[in-house]
Amino acid sequence: KLMVDHKGVLWMATMSGGVLSYNGDAFTSYTIDDGLMSNSCDSLIETSNNDIWIGTSNGLNRMVEGKISRISLPWKNQPRRIISMAEDRTGTIWLGTNGEGVFRVSYHNKELEIQRVTCITPKSIISILCDRRGNLWFASMESGVFRLSGRNVQVFDKRNGLMGNYAHTLYEDNRGNVFIGTSG
Repeated sequence: KLMVDHKGVLWMATMSGGVLSYNGDAFTSYTIDDGLMSNSCDSLIETSNNDIWIGTSNGLNRMVEGKISRISLPWKNQPRRIISMAEDRTGTIWLGTNGEGVFRVSYHNKELEIQRVTCITPKSIISILCDRRGNLWFASMESGVFRLSGRNVQVFDKRNGLMGNYAHTLYEDNRGNVFIGTSG
């Protein structure tokens, strides 16, 4: 996973080397020695308040002004892999896991509130997109794509036009069209 932050720094999530950042002159490495939950990192986002969130194979980290903290999640089972993340218009962060479904992370009175999202039923969410209308799209490894619009959930799968139920990529073009990449 690659990402460019608001300062133009390139961030790279790696499979075994933690997270790397490149500012145009030098690389900086962040690993378990710096506080990451794991050196196997799957997802990165920069939120609207310029925090960097890092999804690893063993949970979630947040970096604020260069300092890494660990975020505790209410896990039921293993694995604890955070494989996708997105921030919506309200600043809520949505987490897609490999085996635990979807979580929503929001701030209340400067405290993080973490909730499991039960209306999105697949357990493995590989990609999340917040579109320009505020809808949230969740690509699953087993059940197609789920679109959350307010409190309404719509499912897109093989039964209604997807080529396969393993959806791995979501993309919104400059006209607001959402494209879904599937294996099938």
